[in-house]
Amino acid sequence: MRRFKIQPVVRATALLAAAAAAAHVHSQTAADASALALPAPVQATVARSAGNDTVRLFVRLADKPLAAVAGNKKTGMKMTAAEQRAYSAQLAAKQAALMSQISGLGGAQLAALTKAGNALVVEVAASQTSAIAAMAGVAEVLEVADGQLDLAETVPYIGAAAVQAALAPLVGNQAGGSR
Repeated sequence: MRRFKIQPVVRATALLAAAAAAAHVHSQTAADASALALPAPVQATVARSAGNDTVRLFVRLADKPLAAVAGNKKTGMKMTAAEQRAYSAQLAAKQAALMSQISGLGGAQLAALTKAGNALVVEVAASQTSAIAAMAGVAEVLEVADGQLDLAETVPYIGAAAVQAALAPLVGNQAGGSR
């Protein structure tokens, strides 16, 4: 009795199916993307909240983050592990002191960064933004914009509908609809 190895057969079948799907997708005409072109010049603006609306702020502190002072394997480490922990603790202490002031303005901490960036992400009344920017140790305050994904625009743009349609006969209902 001769034994066949199943894995190579499955792999070959999968490669053939992928090649057939790719050929089908390639044969489809490309979607017209001219409507996606933006008029020049493009300017990005963030709507500023007014009054007591709640905003999320990225508050960058003046001290350098750990990654900027510790060095790296390529250029050589400038700090030992113990020195890195001590520096991170110093940053955390300064952040806690600043957060205490922000809490006094009714703010709440959402995140704290010390490794790649030295910053706090806070939620506070929009009217307190200027007061936070004026605090000692604050280098910059940026409003965090809420981005909204719209799959109705992105799915056709990247050609996902054509791929789903090409794969539908191969995998049944799963590729073309919701699960």
